[in-house]
Amino acid sequence: MRILSKSSRRRVCDHSFADHVCARRSRWTDQDADALRSEDRVECPSEPRIPVAEQELHSGDTVAKVHHQVASGLSGPSPGGMGADPDQMGPAGTVLDGDQGVALLLRAMKHADRDLKREIMFVLGTFAKEEFAWPLYDLMTDPLELPEVRNDAAIQLSVIGPFLKEPQPLIDRLLKEANSSDAERRLHATFALGWKGNCQAAISLIERPYDGDIQVQQTAVNALCNLKDDRILDLLLDRLEHGPLEQKRTILFNLWRFDSKGERVKEVYLKYLEHENPDIRFDALVCLGPITGSRDYIEVYRKCLKDKDGRTRELALKRLAEETESADLTSFRPEIEAFLDDPDMNIKKLALEILRKDS
Repeated sequence: MRILSKSSRRRVCDHSFADHVCARRSRWTDQDADALRSEDRVECPSEPRIPVAEQELHSGDTVAKVHHQVASGLSGPSPGGMGADPDQMGPAGTVLDGDQGVALLLRAMKHADRDLKREIMFVLGTFAKEEFAWPLYDLMTDPLELPEVRNDAAIQLSVIGPFLKEPQPLIDRLLKEANSSDAERRLHATFALGWKGNCQAAISLIERPYDGDIQVQQTAVNALCNLKDDRILDLLLDRLEHGPLEQKRTILFNLWRFDSKGERVKEVYLKYLEHENPDIRFDALVCLGPITGSRDYIEVYRKCLKDKDGRTRELALKRLAEETESADLTSFRPEIEAFLDDPDMNIKKLALEILRKDS
């Protein structure tokens, strides 16, 4: 195997409604797993994301950092490639020896800090899936490792899972972990099991939304969605009806991913715009936007202008202003003018800006 030191692109996520949901994050939102997996898979327990940006990860840069940070723990440099002194490394495009590089980076994992470990995981997850699966598992299950590192390892296992030639041994170990008496171990294993087509994990994952730990419950929702199986939708809708509040919110932020069930998902979001809890109403409105056009739901947004929650009123007003032609705004100008007396200062400012643009 040979490794090229050219740039390896990794997807990160952003979305048009980030400002409305960034305040609520679980431990899994520090690193978005679906963003690392593919642009059509979005695993984030508290908010959906639509990929619009990229950041680059350079394997050559990572190797240079390894030598700089952990040189005392590694053997002397070998000629060229990953063993070269960072000051003597060639430009991007230099061919690196795969076996030597994998061995070097695996050894470096023992000495690197958290940020460098994450970069090493990215590189090895890209080029050395088979070789890296078990070291990742060991990191994830090591009780002496930093919680953030264990979290990163679980995410990367879910990334490389679909590409393993013989995943069964890993699946068996993860299933055992997912049934551990320790909530932290269940949490990481549950996330790691969530990859497309991993039907063998379905039964275990279906049990996890009923777990006694709320973090495991939320993580299970994401893992189930990552299986990409429309049969999961009915289970999620049942939990949406009867689960605790945070689980309801997590489910709402994942339903839009069932794109083949788009009409049904829209109906669910419209239904929950009427929910008694203001957080649920707001989340439903946030999620409705990316899967519909505001022009098709003008009356829905107009109704939301009267919501008791300021966040919902503000978002509905923004959506209407963004999607409605100037001529159409005239028809509900009195409603916009009424917001000049709104108790929420942000809404007042927004209403004033819209009226100025329309004048």
